[in-house]
Amino acid sequence: MPLTAVLSTAVFFLVRIALFPLDDDQPTIANELVSFGHYAVRFSAFNCTFISSTTTSYDNLARGPRTGIVNIAIRNRQSTDVASKAVTGHITGSAINLLGQRVPLRFQEVHEGEAIYYLASFRFHDTERLRFELAVTPTAALSNKAPSQQLKFSQSFYQDP
Repeated sequence: MPLTAVLSTAVFFLVRIALFPLDDDQPTIANELVSFGHYAVRFSAFNCTFISSTTTSYDNLARGPRTGIVNIAIRNRQSTDVASKAVTGHITGSAINLLGQRVPLRFQEVHEGEAIYYLASFRFHDTERLRFELAVTPTAALSNKAPSQQLKFSQSFYQDP
């Protein structure tokens, strides 16, 4: 293998480690539950072809073989019911590729019965690993000027054939 190829490969992995360090404190699988205070936040990211086209058209989300969706749900664990209760909130964030290019996510609030969740679509290249940085604030916490819960996770995406 030529020396230039070895050096370019080494540089790629150094950049990858610098941008996406292995951190045991942050979840690496994009289907997780994080708790903070009285709230629990469930988040996932997946290829939009995993859900029916009627769902994505209903929610005005982009659709295609290289389009993904981030799904966020906030629950109040202190509700008087036996189970936690879905609550509204404010969510902002970005999808970031290996080169550090940041694409803002625009979340849409969706109500289905008692469920409340937030969806945002994003584009990806086949076999691309994206890092997501999100700020989640339940609506009740906004009035108290409580800080947002910061969520960071990474996931690889593959284009459907």
